[in-house]
Amino acid sequence: MSSVQEASIESIMTSPVFAIRAEMPAMEVLQLAETSGFHHFPLVAHERLVGLVCTCDLEDVEQAAPVMNAVRRPPVAVDASASGSDVMRRMSDELVGSVLVVKEGVTVGIVTREDLARAGVAAHAPNFQCDSCGAVSHLRRDEHKGTLCLDCRSRATPATREDGISLEDETGSGD
Repeated sequence: MSSVQEASIESIMTSPVFAIRAEMPAMEVLQLAETSGFHHFPLVAHERLVGLVCTCDLEDVEQAAPVMNAVRRPPVAVDASASGSDVMRRMSDELVGSVLVVKEGVTVGIVTREDLARAGVAAHAPNFQCDSCGAVSHLRRDEHKGTLCLDCRSRATPATREDGISLEDETGSGD
């Protein structure tokens, strides 16, 4: 195993972490992501960590809705002493694209799949890359379609009319 995989995750993580209010509108979070370059945000409510979102989680949320509406599960955290391979395995097992890094109970950083890939940590764990194109960012697992990135997911979703009927289901009418 490479020394990068065995190195402490502290050498790979992004720090400091940029936390946002859970009630912040999704539109503001997307604007913040664009200006800051961050795509993963821990959410805080009443001085407590309540979630973690990626900008791709916001695709299913109304733009004026609180970003908390995009949270699907509690945040996943790893200890700062964890190795790159430990973090990769945990992310794959938990089906998440980012984890918070904690030291003595305090959040000190965040690690994404992209961070691990840039650091040279092998991305051969199940659910760690898009089944279609091999991308390691903005992944979501679907029991019927597998693990897909945002781009492949949008191509795998049939186009629909305004009334919600799939264009692929239309047989058309003729003379």
